Amino acid sequence: MNYFLLGKSGVGKTTIIDNLCRVDEEYNAPPLLTTRSIRKDDDPAKIHSVSVDQYLKLRDSKQLYTDIDDGITYYGYLRPPYDNRIYLMYGSPLQIDDLIKKGGCILIERAVINIDKIRDETRIRLNEYLDIQYYKNPTFRGKVDVVIDNNGLLVDSVKQIEDFIKNN
Repeated sequence: MNYFLLGKSGVGKTTIIDNLCRVDEEYNAPPLLTTRSIRKDDDPAKIHSVSVDQYLKLRDSKQLYTDIDDGITYYGYLRPPYDNRIYLMYGSPLQIDDLIKKGGCILIERAVINIDKIRDETRIRLNEYLDIQYYKNPTFRGKVDVVIDNNGLLVDSVKQIEDFIKNN
């Protein structure tokens, strides 16, 4: 089964995915493909940079499971193997209608954003836009399967997601 974590930059999506993968071999986080340059703090096991031409060839040949174009960069995942593992991936609110056909959608919220994760003014403006257009929009919120409040202990957020996955 596939689950997509959505939420603003800095809400803890990566930390939650890392912790779920650490506690149970059943969880898997496939590497994200991107056309942006790799940053110093990127983990090469988690993100692969490809050229725009390479990305578009993968997309055109239907090898991508998800395809996100945020207007700046392309992001996507190769099709996961069909096995019994649980695949945890990032999702974009721009593709919510496609994601709900492919798996569960989990919205992660946090009142205090980890500002260290937001590197530039563009990401701050993008967070504000996504909040207004999607994350606080009742229509969008009605499309996600569950909303996780990541304001408390990380272990509580991880447990909430584990419980959600086990019950669905």
